[in-house]
Amino acid sequence: MREPPAAPGLTDIGRHVLAELTVRAARTDPLPLEVVASELAATALELDQVAKSAEYFLAELGALTPAEAAPFLRVVAAGLANRRETAEELAERFRNVWGMVEVIGGDARDRLLAAELLAASPEIATRVYPNLVQTSTRIREEFGDRAPAVGLAAILHLVPSPTPEAPYDEWGRHREEVGAEEAAAWVAGLVLRDPAAWDRFRAYRAELLAPNPQARGTSLAAAQLTELGAAGADRVPEVLALARVLGGEFPLPILCAALLISRHRLPPEELADWVHKAQRIARDRQLAPTAAELAALAVALVHGLPAQRWAGQAKEGPSPSPISTLLVLHAGIYRSVLAHRTAPVPAVAG
Repeated sequence: MREPPAAPGLTDIGRHVLAELTVRAARTDPLPLEVVASELAATALELDQVAKSAEYFLAELGALTPAEAAPFLRVVAAGLANRRETAEELAERFRNVWGMVEVIGGDARDRLLAAELLAASPEIATRVYPNLVQTSTRIREEFGDRAPAVGLAAILHLVPSPTPEAPYDEWGRHREEVGAEEAAAWVAGLVLRDPAAWDRFRAYRAELLAPNPQARGTSLAAAQLTELGAAGADRVPEVLALARVLGGEFPLPILCAALLISRHRLPPEELADWVHKAQRIARDRQLAPTAAELAALAVALVHGLPAQRWAGQAKEGPSPSPISTLLVLHAGIYRSVLAHRTAPVPAVAG
């Protein structure tokens, strides 16, 4: 008697497709399969193209940056690549801005942050530059030459939006309670524009700290949510959910989650999956030597995707300014990565 044929099993390709569909089922179940497949392919291609642009900026601007600041150029390159503008023009613009901040003096790492923020608004940079120089001088006179005067002055004049008048006194009032200098400077700008922002900031930070009072990066994360206004309250549970999914593999998971959720309202499992995909792309492009740096750059690449990229995502709301995003990536996430950097590790698992 002939044995019945064995039940067909899933092939490796079948398992891969099933995993791709499962992780984004909450969003894509109502969509035709061909729409989902097209979105997957187009998004992966776009991430790779942006990573390729970051490669270009690393090569073009490498000689510009002093050795002590060179590791930070990787996150600057990702930020420039996310602009989706002509690469040659962007590189030239950054060179010009670097020349402006170089003459101010101080630590090259501090000046690199200022240059990145200024390069995001070149037409405004020239107008606020004299005021920025005055503010950086005031910071040095009050706190000494070791203070990150140029970067803080840039934040005070540019974040959340450009202003010729730095909220210096407001910054002084909130420095001690906020803790992180960059976050305090950002919050000062928010409070200057809306006095209710201070109470929102404190409420959001308390909610973010509730699950883990030792969590790092919460001041910048709360500032990010505060910039969204009252809408930030709705994002707090999403931020905490995504931070749990990201877990210890990513630096400052709450801050990474706040950055991503501020732009993309995807289910946490799907958003984390895109970050892992971007991490593999960053590894293949050799954008950084360690897994932690690759993870940080992956967050930058995914955040930079257009908000309308995802069919069927939650309704788009307010989002932080591009300059605020650069501040979080550079002074928050990447600075933490480099401060805790270890020796290069094996490639990210596929």
